[in-house]
Amino acid sequence: MMPIWRKRLAWAACALVVLTAAGWGASKVMKKTFVVHEETVDHGDGIMTGTTVGMTSDDPDFTEEMAKERYEEIQSLIAAGEYELVKVTSGQWGLKTYIYRFTLSSGEEEQYGVGEPLDDPELAKAHQEELTRLIAEGAGEVVEVKRAESGLTVYICRVVLSDGTVKTYGSNVLPKGAK
Repeated sequence: MMPIWRKRLAWAACALVVLTAAGWGASKVMKKTFVVHEETVDHGDGIMTGTTVGMTSDDPDFTEEMAKERYEEIQSLIAAGEYELVKVTSGQWGLKTYIYRFTLSSGEEEQYGVGEPLDDPELAKAHQEELTRLIAEGAGEVVEVKRAESGLTVYICRVVLSDGTVKTYGSNVLPKGAK
């Protein structure tokens, strides 16, 4: 069994951020965020990947229960193909965010961004497989080093996949091939 200190924990950038009807300019308003979904996959050889999804709102009455219900409704809309791509942005370290619009059963519109196109799940799967392989190889460029309150050091690494897509992952050990 591999010692715990050697295990790498890679969190694929797949955070779901809901933008409210107030629009992009609402960044100065107090926002509430609730984690509505977490998943970790052990790929063996000490490689684990995870996804954390959060729902954010500037509504002061927004609750964790409301966030989970909204998440479930959006998942249903994704499964039904009932969404519209609004735009694709390029952010820090070259990461792309795909911004989608959803019309909820209440008639309310929600926009949120994800790290992979929703209409191509096979591409998302291929990206995850390639990212997992690159993590196992210790590939990547260290773009940031974070120190947790617990004292744990996390190296944020940027990798470029074979199709040019940029992904990041975090590791608690300096990846062997990292620059």
